[in-house]
Amino acid sequence: MPTSTVIKEKFKHGIDTQHLVHAYLFAGERGTGKKETALWLAERLFCLNVTEDGEPCHTCRNCRRIANYEHPDVQVIVPDGQTIKVEQVQALRMEFNKSSLEGGRKLFIIEDADMMTPSAANRLLTFIEEPKSDMMAILLTNNEMNMLPTIVSRCQVLTFTATSRLTIQQTLEQAQVGTKKAHLISQMTHEEKEALSLARDEAFGERLIQAKQWFQHLCEGNMMAFIDVQKHIVPLFKDKEETKQLLDILMIWVKDAVISGELSARKADFFFTSISHAKERFMANVGMQNICEQLALACIQEMGGLSCQ
Repeated sequence: MPTSTVIKEKFKHGIDTQHLVHAYLFAGERGTGKKETALWLAERLFCLNVTEDGEPCHTCRNCRRIANYEHPDVQVIVPDGQTIKVEQVQALRMEFNKSSLEGGRKLFIIEDADMMTPSAANRLLTFIEEPKSDMMAILLTNNEMNMLPTIVSRCQVLTFTATSRLTIQQTLEQAQVGTKKAHLISQMTHEEKEALSLARDEAFGERLIQAKQWFQHLCEGNMMAFIDVQKHIVPLFKDKEETKQLLDILMIWVKDAVISGELSARKADFFFTSISHAKERFMANVGMQNICEQLALACIQEMGGLSCQ
C-alpha cells in the first residue's frame, strides 16, 4: 500500500480524535504523493459533505475551491524562480494574522520548502514557533537535509516512500497500457494514481507523440527540430508543469538510448549537459520557447545531421 494512503488513514484518525498538530513536514521524493496528500487534507478539513469513510466529497463548494486554489483560507506557496523569498513568507504571515474569512481554521502549504532563502526560513520559523490555535502549516520537501533544523524540529515529520518503478509499470501494463509507455511513465512518478492518470490522459498522449518526434529530430541534428518548437512543442507544452515534464521525458529517453546502445557516450554526455542546462534556465524562469529553440540549435550544431547511432 502506498505510504500516502497509510498517511491519509492516520489523518482520518487524527481528525476524528482531534489530535492534529499545527505543523507538518511531508518529506520524500517527487511523485510520492506529498502534494496530493496535502491538498486532500485541506479538502478533508474544509469539506462540507465528508463521506461515511472519512473522505472529502471533492464536489462541494469548499472542495472545488481548494482544488482550484481559490479558497481564501487555504494558501499555497511555491518558489518564485529558484527560491522562496522572504517577501513571500512575510505576505503569508500578514495574511494569516487576519481572522479567517469564513470563521474557521486557516491552512497554508509551502511546496519545495527546502528552497526557502535563509531569511525566508528564519521568518517562517518565528511564525510557526508561536502558532495560532486555528492555524495549520504543511511543508513539502524533496530534501529534508536542506531544511533549517529548527523548522524541522517544530514539525511532525511524515516520510513518503516511493512505490517501486517495477510495481508501477506492472500496474500500468495490467491496465492495458503499452510496455514502452508504461516504462516511461513509471520513470516519471512514484505515485500509482498519478501514473494511471497520465496513462489515461489523451492530452498527455498527444504531447508524448510530438515530444518523441522532436527527440528524434534532435538526435539527428535535423533542422526540423527548430521548426518543431513553434509548430508542435510550444502549443502542446503550455504551462510550467508541462515544460518540466517535457525536459524530464527527454532525459529519460536519453538514458534509455544509452542503455540500449542507440546513443553514443559522446552524444549522451552532450544531451545530459544540454538538457541539464535547459532545466537550469527553466528554473530561472526563462521562457519555454527560448529554452527549446536554444536546445534545438545546439543539437543541430552538435549532431551535424548525423543519426543517433
